[in-house]
Amino acid sequence: MHFPSGQTTTGFACQMIIAVTENKINHLASQLFGVHLETLSGLRYVCLPGGARVLPNDKIILQDCDLDILLPTFGPEACVAIRANPMYQEERKWGRSRTQCISMVISHVAVDEALICVNLGLREGVLIKETLYQ
Repeated sequence: MHFPSGQTTTGFACQMIIAVTENKINHLASQLFGVHLETLSGLRYVCLPGGARVLPNDKIILQDCDLDILLPTFGPEACVAIRANPMYQEERKWGRSRTQCISMVISHVAVDEALICVNLGLREGVLIKETLYQ
């Protein structure tokens, strides 16, 4: 978990990084971001609706997670912490149905793990840290 070192005005409060094993990446990319991934000859591709494929150059970062999937995927404690993040609160004022508080960093190499970055409210992030590392 990462916490700011001082006063910040960027909306960043606390960030939790979750490692995702290679066999769960395709499912979570689809569930969280609506992105279809395929693996061929050891490489991971993003498949576009018209049939074209994108081979990431090293890594790709998915953003704009579907709000409806937050609770079933991350559970109630993490959802409270996500909703406490200043960026999330600003997005809700705009009426967005997706949030940039969740992103996923995926390598083009199929055997590499992915990272899900979750931006949390500072106080709620501290509570989660205390629960995880007690």
